[in-house]
Amino acid sequence: GNNSRTEKAILMDNNILASNYGLQQIEKIIKLGVKVDFNQGLDARLITDEIARLLARVKWIKRIRFGCDTPGQIAEVERASALIDKYGYKGEYFLYCILMDFKESFARVNYWKSKSRRFLPHCQPFRDLNNPHQIIPQWQKDMAHWADRKEIYMSCDFKDFSPRKGFLCKEYFKML
Repeated sequence: GNNSRTEKAILMDNNILASNYGLQQIEKIIKLGVKVDFNQGLDARLITDEIARLLARVKWIKRIRFGCDTPGQIAEVERASALIDKYGYKGEYFLYCILMDFKESFARVNYWKSKSRRFLPHCQPFRDLNNPHQIIPQWQKDMAHWADRKEIYMSCDFKDFSPRKGFLCKEYFKML
């Protein structure tokens, strides 16, 4: 509308980058000046120079969200974020990280600490939708607690994190 408050939109389609229609929607969003958030991680592999230029011009509500669920996606997120930054984006990147194997998940989540405060990993324990009795391992809960609190993640190594009195997460590394 033409009232003074900025319109906000949340886009549900995480395949928006994969279709011409989706890209046209992004162009429309830029023209309208709508503030936008994607409620799911975008696929960094789909970011081309042209798409990066578009995404850098979107008014993001908070941050650009990418999925980062495999070791290979680290390089893709770095490539995509560098392209978007090239076109002037100064905001943060929120990274959805599904936790599965301890060693691999830790390396993938911890990686961003040394990079930039602009990368915010968000841990999601792996949910087996076919198993209603699934028990989420304690290390996944503790890693999520550690990474999802930016001030803890930035100031404290996971091995030194104490989620409960008398317990340090370095215990998890002894099981490797």
